Amino acid sequence: MRAMTLQRSFAGGFYVVSVEGQELGIVQSVDGGGIKAELLTQPIGGEYLRVKNIGGVTIEPLTLQVGASLSEAFYKWIADSWRGDYVRKDGSILVCDFDLVPKHEMTFTNALIVETTVPALDGSAKGPAYLTIKLQPETLVHNRSPQGGKVRGLVPAKQKLFQPQNFSFALDHFKTGNVTKVESFTIKQSVKPLMTGRLRPALWEPTSVEFPNLTITTALEASDDLFKWHKKFVVDGDAQVEDETTGEISFLTPDGTKSLLDIHLSGVGITGLTLEKMDAQQGRGGVKRVRAELYVTEMKFDYKAGPRL
Repeated sequence: MRAMTLQRSFAGGFYVVSVEGQELGIVQSVDGGGIKAELLTQPIGGEYLRVKNIGGVTIEPLTLQVGASLSEAFYKWIADSWRGDYVRKDGSILVCDFDLVPKHEMTFTNALIVETTVPALDGSAKGPAYLTIKLQPETLVHNRSPQGGKVRGLVPAKQKLFQPQNFSFALDHFKTGNVTKVESFTIKQSVKPLMTGRLRPALWEPTSVEFPNLTITTALEASDDLFKWHKKFVVDGDAQVEDETTGEISFLTPDGTKSLLDIHLSGVGITGLTLEKMDAQQGRGGVKRVRAELYVTEMKFDYKAGPRL
């Protein structure tokens, strides 16, 4: 009886991203990248069975969770995508064990950044905050035997620099007090698939950039300017372009003295203002808060944890 050779499974430890031949660093997690075919069915004559065939191929987006530890080139790619500068890039993701030995490789081409999700910022939160980046490649290849030896000693020293409680929010011309929460939001790069000739995977063509609304929470005591702005814009219906404002969201260092990442806001208006729910069980001494909903015409990404863009 022939002896069976069992191949031991490995525990994934690190995910190393490279773009345009440059190793950019380690990301927190990787998801997606599946390759799926469209299933076609057709009847044959009076037969009760249907013949099934494989049609076009769809490549699922790659979703990466990233901190502040990657090379400046990656954050520049994000900044370019927010400006509508549609940059397609080739790259790869190495799945490594805890000894940084590559075990699997996903190689992609002509990838576009189609989504950037900024995590919720909350003064009472704990633990690191990660940006979620979604890439849409045009081709993707899985390599079960990646070439090369152990990856260079990449230590994600800055991976957890982004902390959800270390942030600031400010609007020009309007006082918002000490904003305690900014809810998560997603910037989307709209794309449409194009089928060309005999190519089975679709080519992706960018169309427009969509900037979301923002929801912030601040103390009722410091919201006089917000109520006046809301009355003019919403209650009275006197929403003029010249009454829009600019602002900024900043990820700060733990001591609050420096900015790691600025998100510049322009064309900001107010659409809603709501008192946050309070009940007797929260105590009479609880801070009364309001939630403001803002629209934003444009956002700009300015990474500062490394070399300036």
